[in-house]
Amino acid sequence: TTGPIDSAPASVTIAGGASSVTFNVTTKIVAANTIAKVQADLNATTKQTAFTVLPPKVTDLSVSADPVNGGDGLTGTVTISDAAPTAAGVVVNLSSDNAAGTVPATVTVPQGATIATFSIGTAVVTTDTTVTVTASGNGSKSKSFVVKARKIASLDVTETSVLGGTDVHGTVTLNEIGRAH
Repeated sequence: TTGPIDSAPASVTIAGGASSVTFNVTTKIVAANTIAKVQADLNATTKQTAFTVLPPKVTDLSVSADPVNGGDGLTGTVTISDAAPTAAGVVVNLSSDNAAGTVPATVTVPQGATIATFSIGTAVVTTDTTVTVTASGNGSKSKSFVVKARKIASLDVTETSVLGGTDVHGTVTLNEIGRAH
């Protein structure tokens, strides 16, 4: 045997009258797709077969806010099925379907962990915009959130009627606390 195999029988016995036997091979957790091979030898014949051992599955993806105001950042969290087995961790690919939400190309789940966080940037938008972020590796998960446009919530004046030539003071209120516009 070669590759990420934790245990396999050194030999198997095929019972009299039978032509085959089933056996178990226990694999190790891997950080990336890895080829494992098993081999059987009998009377100067050798047969070998290979299979792929897959890394932990992407089991969850979440975001820290929904909705989020355009221009504000938020945090994404990806979860994998098993702890990352090596110092290199498990690399998860990230993507966004809309420029209103930007993510790094990858995030690495560190050795011994099952979660990793990453920053999501958002753009100032003129209309509320849905963004879908996807985390993929062995399997994938997606999460959608809304990037909110800044809008005028109210417009008020200090007086409802005045004599001509008199100042009136007004207040414009946005739907959220934002940067200067």
